[in-house]
Amino acid sequence: MKQKVLLNIKSTHIVKGMAAEDMEYNVSGFYEFEDGMHKINYEEIADDKSSLIKNTFTFNDKSASLIRRGFVDSSMDFRPGEDMNPALYKTVYGDIDMGVRTYAVDICRNNDRITADIHYSLYTGEMLLSECKLVISIYNATFEI
Repeated sequence: MKQKVLLNIKSTHIVKGMAAEDMEYNVSGFYEFEDGMHKINYEEIADDKSSLIKNTFTFNDKSASLIRRGFVDSSMDFRPGEDMNPALYKTVYGDIDMGVRTYAVDICRNNDRITADIHYSLYTGEMLLSECKLVISIYNATFEI
């Protein structure tokens, strides 16, 4: 059964020699739990401010996946302990092959929320692009963020 939820999404990207880039936003979405997997569907406004990105975030205690569709399409799998997982970014300018190396997927549950905390690195070929952290907190729609 789908349930309306509120999401607080925080991400940090650190590129060597540059200041960390932090982003945080709140959106509403829909949550469901099926066959041992948590699934969140939500939309966000693209950087161009004129289009929507549709996101599907799925996770369990061991791994997570984020699929984004819109101005830029991407698919990333976060599986700690695996060497490198392919990630593809499809843009209007062409496709970019990337790699995701996941260090940790930590899931915390309490009475009012579920939090997924993911630490990973993005690569192109063997070149490190950025060290990243993604934290998605999922609240029942009756709670305030």
